[in-house]
Amino acid sequence: GDTPTRGGLLHRVDIEQVVDHLFELHLDLSTAAAVALRETLFASHPLRRLLTPFLHQTITVNDRAHDLLVAERSMVSRTLAFTGEGLQLAWDAAPSLVCAAAMQPGGAAAELSGASPFERLMHIVDRERYLEARRAGGVDTPYERQAGRLYRVFKAYVEASLRAVYPTAASLAADAEMTGFAEGLLRSLSTTAPLVAQPGAGSAGGTHEVVAVRGLPPPQLAELCTCLIATVCDRVTAGHEQAGHLAVYAKDVRFCAWRWPVGEARGNKQSAITQAILTSFTFMPMPKLLAAPGSEDDWSQLFGGVAGEEGLRASYADFQRELRALADDFDAYNAAAPTRPFPDGWGLWTNHPALLEVSVNL
Repeated sequence: GDTPTRGGLLHRVDIEQVVDHLFELHLDLSTAAAVALRETLFASHPLRRLLTPFLHQTITVNDRAHDLLVAERSMVSRTLAFTGEGLQLAWDAAPSLVCAAAMQPGGAAAELSGASPFERLMHIVDRERYLEARRAGGVDTPYERQAGRLYRVFKAYVEASLRAVYPTAASLAADAEMTGFAEGLLRSLSTTAPLVAQPGAGSAGGTHEVVAVRGLPPPQLAELCTCLIATVCDRVTAGHEQAGHLAVYAKDVRFCAWRWPVGEARGNKQSAITQAILTSFTFMPMPKLLAAPGSEDDWSQLFGGVAGEEGLRASYADFQRELRALADDFDAYNAAAPTRPFPDGWGLWTNHPALLEVSVNL
């Protein structure tokens, strides 16, 4: 229930791993982005080069996630507290749970009830609007303020990169590959598909109006593409660190067992072993987001020989400088933790650029 018990923590961990981690980040968002990238963008397209680091090894990772974690009688079904029927119910509910979370941050659904389809769509793809709705609903934590700062760095990087390629919103709208990518991704995501016109559905479908992506005015289309790309970058890095970092949950079954025997108050040796095995299966480290120039994590070579090369290289260099400055600020915040009163007297590392990987791992 809502009582903050160890049983409640168990329920939270299990649901978070199935819905927020495996379904939303792996099976839904990152898979859809990787597929849209390959189906709509030629290898030399600047957007494909920009997104390549953030979708590095994603298809391989998610294929392994299916075999090791999602398939029937895999490690998730053996390790978490769900019965077979309960796990299937969780998978069945995942799309609606993800949509509800996207559309109702801090009670924002009431504010969106009269919004246009485009405004509702932007509320989902623009993480800054999402966090603003959370603040309006009374949720304003140091974590979310740091998350907002990191998202703005991603958004500024995407804006600068798109300006290097498209001098005007009209030139972006005229690029069939760019609009095809945005349309294909939005049609695939559980959170946005109900708001976007599907093939053969015209400009409306079901019982409510939807957005025809290719029919948007160029300024709206440019804004949509910018926020969509920035949100993909944010979710596969900081979003995955928040929902997908399993090791901290698996260390001690006396505190956070993912299942325990009936009548017991904590996990047993079998629980500890299965949690350790599952965690070992998920160790597939990716390159770091924050990269020193010329290091093995530096992706600037991707922009060679493409349209807007000089501007893309410059925007990537600026992006890395902004990440470094943000990391320094977060280090200072963590160092000052002992001087802050409760409940803010601890550090935060979930959005720390120096600790984030550039793409999803297991």
